[in-house]
Amino acid sequence: MSSIDEARLKEILARVHYQNRQEEAWRFLYEPVYLAGGEQAGWLLQGTFLRPETHTNVVDWGRTRKEFVALDASEDGVIKTCWVLIMLTEQHEGMESFMVDGIRVFDPHMPLRLLQDAERAAIDSNYR
Repeated sequence: MSSIDEARLKEILARVHYQNRQEEAWRFLYEPVYLAGGEQAGWLLQGTFLRPETHTNVVDWGRTRKEFVALDASEDGVIKTCWVLIMLTEQHEGMESFMVDGIRVFDPHMPLRLLQDAERAAIDSNYR
């Protein structure tokens, strides 16, 4: 299996398109990942996309988390990693957009400590 150099990675990423609710399609960024000895191990992929900011509703570029793709990954692996980034982000954006009585009930930015506190309170109240 051949390694995915920067030129090949660009070719693959140029073939991936996803249209969200905005006029602008997604774009994918990448950066090299190096081992301690200086040898390249692979790439970190990150998607960028237009979306309304959750608190201000101003449309601006958002960024996904970064996902690793090894140098010896297949073309399928690179493309499916792009898909994973898109799906994780769509789920995240959906959680931000879903409200009940004007309150975001599945806020993906909620700190773990607060989620744990809510669960403890639910257990203490025997809500189940």
